[in-house]
Amino acid sequence: MFHDAGALVLFLRVLPWQVPGFDADAYGDRLRALHEEMERGRPLLATARRFALVAHRR
Repeated sequence: MFHDAGALVLFLRVLPWQVPGFDADAYGDRLRALHEEMERGRPLLATARRFALVAHRR
């Protein structure tokens, strides 16, 4: 759950495979709109399923 747009931007920069080619400037209008919603007490709920794949050579 994200409570501010800055945390979301940081998340997307640290994990570039979530949104390949993410650029905060390109999403500026959407991020501002999302920020306004978050300020009204509506956080962004993001869910993802993750798993680890471990391979061993025989």
